[in-house]
Amino acid sequence: GDELRPLRLLGDDEIEADRTLRRRARDAVQGQWMAIRATDPLPRDTRIEVTLKAGAPSAEGPKLTEKDQTRAFQTYGPLQLESLSCHWGGTCPPLAPWSVSFNNPLDAAAFAPSLVSVTPELPGMRVRVTGRQITVRGRSKGRTTYQVRVGGALRDKWGQTLGEDALASVEVTEAAPMLFPEQDPMVGL
Repeated sequence: GDELRPLRLLGDDEIEADRTLRRRARDAVQGQWMAIRATDPLPRDTRIEVTLKAGAPSAEGPKLTEKDQTRAFQTYGPLQLESLSCHWGGTCPPLAPWSVSFNNPLDAAAFAPSLVSVTPELPGMRVRVTGRQITVRGRSKGRTTYQVRVGGALRDKWGQTLGEDALASVEVTEAAPMLFPEQDPMVGL
């Protein structure tokens, strides 16, 4: 069901204390911008609608708004692993990097490569976090299924953790055949 939640206008001191709000307030036309905050936490992973009711003052002079004006946004959900895929799409040949994707942006500053482990061992393993993804690179072998474990301490940008380890697997196919041009016998003479 639709649950109404109370909102409150933020005061000038609260706007000045927040770098993003302060910048938006300075860029806005005076009297045509406001900052609001829910008085209680909003539910996670939920579509939220905010409605400015008909009859509100408008920017066009003394005339009031004739219709409700609604804006919507989605609140973030609990952090979870969404998929593990090969960067090269389709088949996943040896040495191709893997992408471990999550539903929320990750906290790159809090990320530690030790949060990621691979079974069987992946020689030369390197991991990097960017946005919602962890990229895993290494010397993978063909015809091998690898299990990737991401530690429950992984954090998103809102400070949420996975809570428990997340597992996913990727199947590395055989190496694709490659054609090399024959060596020109005149080269190097």
